Amino acid sequence: MRKILFVAVLLASVAVSAQGIQGQPTGRQVLTPTSILAAGDMSLASLTSSIISIQRIDNVAVQLTWTGNAVGTFAVQVSNDQSGWSALDTSGAPSISGTAGTIMLDLNLTSAPYLRVVYTRTSGTGALTVIVSGKGI
Repeated sequence: MRKILFVAVLLASVAVSAQGIQGQPTGRQVLTPTSILAAGDMSLASLTSSIISIQRIDNVAVQLTWTGNAVGTFAVQVSNDQSGWSALDTSGAPSISGTAGTIMLDLNLTSAPYLRVVYTRTSGTGALTVIVSGKGI
């Protein structure tokens, strides 16, 4: 009788864990995909997205999508106060070289509460969209 009860308790705990994985309330913070720049004009000397709060979000995904023939670099910047900004080291500044495309940057355990993206133009034109999402662990 004890073995059957133990198996039932074990199965019940597995079912609860599976529900959390499937999206049931777990208490974790989630940042649903949010556009912080929509079709920004890449013919400008530089382009800065709006600021997004990433407080309590441990893992952040930044998707950069552009059209046209733009050439330039991106910087993901973070701040504690929304006025002093520092570029994150993303293994060298992500750059683009004249063809449309998408880059996904995966930022793990970012401690700063605010984030934005800055594009610096070298040449060409296009339109840039930046979408951010994330989750707590």
